[in-house]
Amino acid sequence: MQVQQLPTTIVSSTFDLVRRPIAAVGDRVAADDVESWGPLLGLDEIEASLKIAVGSVLHDQCMLESGRAARVRVTRLREAARTEALADEIAERAEASLDQTLDDVEQRRAEAEVEAETRKRNVARAGSARAKEAQKRAEQKERKIEQDTEDQSRLIEHDSRAQKLEALDAEADALTRKQAALAEKRRADEADDAIKKSQARRTTR
Repeated sequence: MQVQQLPTTIVSSTFDLVRRPIAAVGDRVAADDVESWGPLLGLDEIEASLKIAVGSVLHDQCMLESGRAARVRVTRLREAARTEALADEIAERAEASLDQTLDDVEQRRAEAEVEAETRKRNVARAGSARAKEAQKRAEQKERKIEQDTEDQSRLIEHDSRAQKLEALDAEADALTRKQAALAEKRRADEADDAIKKSQARRTTR
C-alpha cells in the first residue's frame, strides 16, 4: 500500500512546488480569475496526464482518480472561460449596436423636426388654402414620423433587453461551470491531502 501511495505523494508535492511561483505571477496578471489563467491550467493538465499515465503503469487507483478529477476540472474551467468570453462579447456587441441605433433614431428625429418646421414656415408665408392643405399634410407626415420613431425605439429597447438577457444567461452558465470545476479541484486536493497524511503516519511508525 505504501509503495502505491508514494508516487502520488511525490507527483503532487512536485507540482505543488512548481505551481507556487506560477500562481504568484498569476495573482498579479490575472488577479480576477487566477484558477482559469492559461499557464496554471496548462500545468494542471500536465499533472493530470502524468498521474493518469503513472497510475496506469503502477495500477494505482488513487493516482488514476486524482488525475482524472484534475483533467475534468481543467476541461470545465476552460469551458467556463470560453463561455464567459462569449458572454462578454455578446454584451459588448449589444451595447455597441444599441448606441449606434439610438444615434440613428435621434438623427432621424432631428431631421424630421427640421423638415416639419421648414414646411410650417413655407405655409405661413403662402397664406392660401393650398398652403394650409400642405401644412396639414406636413403635420400628418410629422406625426407619422414621430410614431414610427417611437415604434422603432420600443423595438430597439426590446431587442437590447433580449441581448442583455442572453449575455446574462451565458455569464450564469460560465459561473456554474467554474464553480463545478473548483469543486472538482477541492475534491482532488482533499484526496491528495489524505494520501499525504496517510503516508506521513506510516513514515512515523
